[in-house]
Amino acid sequence: MEEKRQTTETTKTAYVTINNLVGAPAHIMVKYAQNCEDNFQRVRKEQELCQNCRGEKCLQPVPEMVHMITGYRGYPYFPLIGCPLQKIRKRRNLYEARKAKAGIPSIYQGKIFADYRETDGNHGAVQIAQNMVRGKNVEKGLYLYGARGTGKSLLAAIVGNLFLQQGRDVIFAGPSQLRYQFREIFKNPDQLHLELETCDLLILDNLGDERFNSWGLEQLSRIVNSRYQDKKLTIVTSNYGLKALEAKMAQIVGTPDSHDQDTAARICSRLSYMMLPVPFYGMDRCKLEAGGQGYGRTTTKNFPPQPIELFANA
Repeated sequence: MEEKRQTTETTKTAYVTINNLVGAPAHIMVKYAQNCEDNFQRVRKEQELCQNCRGEKCLQPVPEMVHMITGYRGYPYFPLIGCPLQKIRKRRNLYEARKAKAGIPSIYQGKIFADYRETDGNHGAVQIAQNMVRGKNVEKGLYLYGARGTGKSLLAAIVGNLFLQQGRDVIFAGPSQLRYQFREIFKNPDQLHLELETCDLLILDNLGDERFNSWGLEQLSRIVNSRYQDKKLTIVTSNYGLKALEAKMAQIVGTPDSHDQDTAARICSRLSYMMLPVPFYGMDRCKLEAGGQGYGRTTTKNFPPQPIELFANA
């Protein structure tokens, strides 16, 4: 008699898992689940509409809402909540909009750290970039500098791709894109867009490869100073150390004899405070691939580092 009573009590407190067609399953006591089978079937019929939805038009009686099977302390509830698939579509659309706005080159889009060729010349840079994506030691941005073809732009783009996946705003801009935006500002000064100043991560690619005019250099100084004051993360890739970059940027385009030393010095001074120097060593990857080298880990013994001006001496 006592054993039968214990069996009955165990049955009353046992739980059963009820699966939703969309969303997480519910855990409900058996004694309640047996009396709610009709409600389960009714909710599943509604969820079938979401399961077969193609996204053009919501088929639910209440648009973008659907009943779900949930449990609280073993008792079943059927709340009306926002459609999980609709939320996923909205997040996907927001991601696609951010990706289109970011301007990351097509060749770099979707790349992650698994796609990056790690060598002894960039091993430290990869670790620092990974910590930045994880949110560790992110008080400063990164100044990636070294010889051409050592993977600086790709690593910066990978960080940008992962920031986009985290739901943050990213802008990837080289000198040509910057000059274009500066021309638009000059033509329409009343329509000043502040994306470069306010985005969560700004990537300035190949800084120093092209020269600006005096007005464009002032605009770049304004952007760098604004991000410095607001503690916004910035990544710069360049073939030059800061000292060489300052001399390069001081040269005014179209007038080789004219220089803007003060503005260039102000920009590089801000960069030195707001960024962590990360040197790259090695040879041009395109040349290595043309020479038949694979994608395995290389060593500095086989490929001696190119002479690069150290950041500390810039």
